[in-house]
Amino acid sequence: MSNLPLMIANVGTPLMWAGLLHLTFGNLLIGAIEGLIIGRLFRVLATRAIFWMIIGNYFSAVGGALGFSWIDDRLSDETTPFPLVTHIRSILIACVIGSFFLTNILEWPFVAAALGAGRRTLGRVVAGCLAAQASSYALLIPAYLTVSGISLATAVRVRPCGEFVPSELHAQVYFIDRVSGDVKRIPIQGGQVETVRQDDITSINSRLFARRIDGGPGWRLFVNEGRRGPTRALRDESSGRPGIGGPARFAAPAEFASGAVENDYWGSFGTATDLRPQSQRVRLVHAGLSSIEGLAVYGAAGVEELCVAWETPFSQMAARCPTVLPGDLVVYELNDQIVVLDPNRKVLGLLTLGHGPLVVLADSPAVP
Repeated sequence: MSNLPLMIANVGTPLMWAGLLHLTFGNLLIGAIEGLIIGRLFRVLATRAIFWMIIGNYFSAVGGALGFSWIDDRLSDETTPFPLVTHIRSILIACVIGSFFLTNILEWPFVAAALGAGRRTLGRVVAGCLAAQASSYALLIPAYLTVSGISLATAVRVRPCGEFVPSELHAQVYFIDRVSGDVKRIPIQGGQVETVRQDDITSINSRLFARRIDGGPGWRLFVNEGRRGPTRALRDESSGRPGIGGPARFAAPAEFASGAVENDYWGSFGTATDLRPQSQRVRLVHAGLSSIEGLAVYGAAGVEELCVAWETPFSQMAARCPTVLPGDLVVYELNDQIVVLDPNRKVLGLLTLGHGPLVVLADSPAVP
């Protein structure tokens, strides 16, 4: 498992290779199949139909790639926050249906050319488009499902955090607001969001961490602003103190606690920070480098019990900054969405929109 992220970083994911093969060679095969179907159904010259449908498939592939990129940009645009997690199944269905009709629109001129001048009635063109796309999608959907990761939509139920996070779990999640760049915090059950510090943290790779204050029991909040960004201390403006002290245990990775701050990208995936009592540390939680790896939960024998991933031709979401809490609850970031996962009940909840989460587990109900 330790070498898998580096292997994927070097060779790419199965979905990436499938997309490249589809773009280069797959369109040739699909265009030939569609041309044969149009030739057989409408009794037109098969060679002409194949020629035009191959060209049409390459044209629609380029248009579709640009369209998918636009959709992904709109869904992840920080100025228009959209909670993908809570609508993930509807988004997947809408993207498949939208892709089908978009392909019909892009390829209708080529279907008309394939039919020939004497057979280009509107009804024949529409029927030819639908027949061609139905045949190609019957091949493409199963093929892409085998190399995509959609367990976020199939392996877990999405519910409000307050419904499954125990009320006796006293924890706060500090995070960076994706729109304002302010540092905020929220109870792990959800609820009122409190601004800790007004700031302008713009890097999407920023993450929060804590260091113990020298000579005292408290902790100081820091932010690491990306791979080449600065690391600086933050003042807790909600309390007026330079630190965020008190009887709390922080999800501070070892490299941060020791003061050797690494860049956040290479430190935000891998084995999760563990705040469980030693007796509860049976399962291992791991965030993969790529979206297809997702967030995986391994049992005592090292067998994968659950994997929550999202990598499709339409959008991808990578798991970052995981922290395990008592009861095996996992807090992590999923493309600017901070979520809570209960692997025992296979339930996931959207806590808030933001990134770089730091979990504070209090020993008493009073979390400063």
